[in-house]
Amino acid sequence: MFFIIDIVLTFRTSFFSSVTGDEIIDPNLIAKNYIMGKLWIDILSCFPSDIFSSLLEDDTDLNYSSLIGLFGLLKVYRISRLNRIVAFMRAKNDVKSVLRIGQLIFFLIMYVHLVSCGWWIIVKYDENWIPPSDPTDIFSKPSDYQY
Repeated sequence: MFFIIDIVLTFRTSFFSSVTGDEIIDPNLIAKNYIMGKLWIDILSCFPSDIFSSLLEDDTDLNYSSLIGLFGLLKVYRISRLNRIVAFMRAKNDVKSVLRIGQLIFFLIMYVHLVSCGWWIIVKYDENWIPPSDPTDIFSKPSDYQY
């Protein structure tokens, strides 16, 4: 929901021209710049990939639900633009520093999360990890049990 609100607000946010360096405040030019630029990335990142990937159950070798799940990575790209917003923000340096520290903590958590997802993929592919305490196969259990 926040990403959709961000799309609406971006249509009303001025930008600096790369040619002249002037601030553009004309709504038509702002909309044209946004449509020709990052709008499509923003729309794809708002795509509810979890809902549609659960609807796609296929028996082919190519798992389309996993490919649709990659659209979620576009949200990380959108959050990475926060650095540009903080740089142009009219605020005290203390406020900017707190926002940058918050962004650093967020990306550190994302890095740890992605590394752990990578390890989970390796374990799920090999189906070899520390054996569970009970004799049942953990890989055949539902995902809420596995976590």
